[in-house]
Amino acid sequence: MPPTERQGFTLIELLIVIAIILILISIAMPNFIEAHQRAKVVRTMSDMTSVRTAIESYGVDHREYPAPYGIFVNGRDSWAVLSTPVAYIKQSRIIDPFASGEGSLSQRTLTYELVNRFNQIIETSPSPPFSVSPAGQKGDWWWIASRGPDGKYGFKDPSTDPEAPILQKFFEADIFPENWLTVVFSPTNGTKSLGNLYRAGGLVRGFAGRTMLK
Repeated sequence: MPPTERQGFTLIELLIVIAIILILISIAMPNFIEAHQRAKVVRTMSDMTSVRTAIESYGVDHREYPAPYGIFVNGRDSWAVLSTPVAYIKQSRIIDPFASGEGSLSQRTLTYELVNRFNQIIETSPSPPFSVSPAGQKGDWWWIASRGPDGKYGFKDPSTDPEAPILQKFFEADIFPENWLTVVFSPTNGTKSLGNLYRAGGLVRGFAGRTMLK
């Protein structure tokens, strides 16, 4: 009796196989995305720790911390003085991995803020009383921030939700600590939850500063 020829897959069998593959992908993909986000947060915090070491080393050598963003010292901004002539860090710009690809290079870097002894941020365009102009100000401590997994510093559209609310929460953190904690990213809220990543150094003061010292 001649052997029967084996038939190929039927259309229904192929559809069943494809359906099974899609189901497996749908199960595995959320776990993959979750693991990727966690790894990105860990890497960002590690990079920010390296920047903290660089800023503190600069502070030891110069007896002051780098000037905040927008304030130039000898024609160079805060990131530039960390990379040349002494290479405290290798790059002149520290890109925030959670920043979108849009905008200028300076808009995609980590945020660096210098703070005085009254916990007011020193910046070129101050929002009193939360921040002050650089004139006559000395920075006692500083913090750096990443946008975190939600990709922005505000809580809505960045064009309609500027940083002013965050500055207020920072300034009033000792009175309303729960308000400040809404600004800080916590993985327990989900890897895609709202909040920023922080590192700080110097003579850190206040509740907000202490939350940045991890």
